[in-house]
Amino acid sequence: AVVRYYFADFGLSSYFPPDCADRRVVGELGREQDVPELSIDVPYDPFKVDVFILGCVFKKMFGEVRMG
Repeated sequence: AVVRYYFADFGLSSYFPPDCADRRVVGELGREQDVPELSIDVPYDPFKVDVFILGCVFKKMFGEVRMG
């Protein structure tokens, strides 16, 4: 199964055609500045950054869950 997700980021998105082999980007712009991967020199996987940012959103909305 193919997983598809869409985010509206108001001009900060990147488009990758279906046949694109290298899906890495560079850049320091973003709504969340605590993302460790953001770099103007080292290419990074924007999909992993999306997951990190979703985690930040959930943390802000629901607070931290304490285990144990």
